[in-house]
Amino acid sequence: MTELIGMRLAEAASLTVALPAGVTHQAEAMSASRQQLFLAGRRLLALWLQTRYGQDELPAMSYGEHGRPQFNDPTLPDFNLSHSGDWLWLAIGAGPLGLDVEVRRPRRQLDKLMAHVLSANEQDWVRLQPDPLSAFYALWTVREAVLKASGRGLAGLGQVMVLPQTRQLLTASVPAGELQQTAWAG
Repeated sequence: MTELIGMRLAEAASLTVALPAGVTHQAEAMSASRQQLFLAGRRLLALWLQTRYGQDELPAMSYGEHGRPQFNDPTLPDFNLSHSGDWLWLAIGAGPLGLDVEVRRPRRQLDKLMAHVLSANEQDWVRLQPDPLSAFYALWTVREAVLKASGRGLAGLGQVMVLPQTRQLLTASVPAGELQQTAWAG
C-alpha cells in the first residue's frame, strides 16, 4: 500500500525529529531555499519512519546515478518527495514510486512550453480541452512522476509518451504498474 502525506513546508521544516549528521552536512552545500526544502523533506520522511517503524533516526541512504535517493536497507519502503508552492508531499510504499505536484498557475507562454516538453499529439489534445492549462498540468505531472520513479528526472523527458486520448502511458523507464492522478485544491 502506498501512502501520500502532505504538509505545509513551514510545518515540515519545524518538525522535531532526529536527522543524522550526514544529512545536515549534505544540506550545508545547498542554497538556503534548497536547504530548507531538503531538510523539511528529510524531517517528514523521518517522522513517517519513526511512526511506522519506530526508527529513532533517518536510516542511511544512497543515491542513484541521477541523484534519486533510496534507503540502504532493502526492507524499508521506497519513497518520493515533491513540493510546489508552500506544500511538501511524500509518497511512500512499494516502489518504484514517482510523485509530482504542481500548483496550477497561469503560464504566459504555454504554447512555447508545450512545444518544448510535449509531443505533437499531446499538444493537439491539450488545445482541444475546455481548460488547456489544467490539461497541460495533467500531462506534465504524469510525465514528471514517471521520470522521478525511474530515477532519471528530467534527463529522460523523451523516454515518456502519453496518449491522452486513450489514457495510456508508454515508457520503458519504469516497470508496468499503477498510475494514480488527482487534482487537489487545498
